[in-house]
Amino acid sequence: MAKLLIVDDDNIWLQVLNEILETAGHTLTLVGSFESAIVKLRNDSYDVIILDLFLSATQSSDDPFIWLNALVSGLKSRQISVPPIIVVTGYPIQQSKLLEAFSNYRKILFGLYEKHNIDYSGFIKTIDQALGFNETNGTRSAQSQATIQRISELEQELNKIKLQINTITLKETKRLVWLYAGF
Repeated sequence: MAKLLIVDDDNIWLQVLNEILETAGHTLTLVGSFESAIVKLRNDSYDVIILDLFLSATQSSDDPFIWLNALVSGLKSRQISVPPIIVVTGYPIQQSKLLEAFSNYRKILFGLYEKHNIDYSGFIKTIDQALGFNETNGTRSAQSQATIQRISELEQELNKIKLQINTITLKETKRLVWLYAGF
């Protein structure tokens, strides 16, 4: 069971991650600001940090990694060990900025995920990789595999429901066209 620090100001996203990652067996600390994250990191250690790139609506997209840069430099200046970091965002990031960030932080940056297009199974696997786990690594990994399997099943069910909704919508549209056409 790993201790994760999640730094994000999106309450809905925090609820989603809370449910998924607690199901995966992790202990979570949720904070909504960079300043709160620094306080938590001064007082406690974490196995992985999940960091939103855009912590406030006023942040410029010119430097999407401003919080990552500030977090890493702040921890290093206080001689605090920097745990693995996984970044998430609700906004598109330029490819050149991504490559630069991964180049600068290749030892601690384990992944970047777009919130609206996230594969939760892959997200949990990335967390396990950041923790140094693999499929043959004991109880924690077995628990993750069960969670990944359940998430995969739920994603399949969701896709079936979406297909049913699309089918119903198409049938209803055809019925309305026939009705309005006078047939």
